[in-house]
Amino acid sequence: FSWFQESQDMGEVHFTFSFGTVLLASWVLQPNFWSLDNKFLYVALLPLLYMSFGDGVTGIIRNYVYKRRFKGFWGSVGMFLVSSSLGYALLSIPGFISGVLATLVERVTKLDDNITVPLTSFAFLYLAVKFF
Repeated sequence: FSWFQESQDMGEVHFTFSFGTVLLASWVLQPNFWSLDNKFLYVALLPLLYMSFGDGVTGIIRNYVYKRRFKGFWGSVGMFLVSSSLGYALLSIPGFISGVLATLVERVTKLDDNITVPLTSFAFLYLAVKFF
């Protein structure tokens, strides 16, 4: 499975950890967040969409453009387009800003984006929707 999984890569573990953490935090902070008429539903889901689709697009672009594991400019452009569009469509300006923030956090190479993107964008969205 070397084509599928890199040795010593904990990305999948961090990915599932951050998904569970975001959903648990959403439930603890807003127990009724699953209501379809509740904007906190999107506060919980957008960070997960950023990682699922935005970061997924970066991987596709990376493999197509760079042919190796590399955080490059074009991957960030893809992440920005997907994340900011999803954010704006679901939560307007706070969603757009969180998409930009997710892109910036994903670009930081020293930290695992599987943790930083969902947790940072969730924290921002929660505070923005709760207080503004």
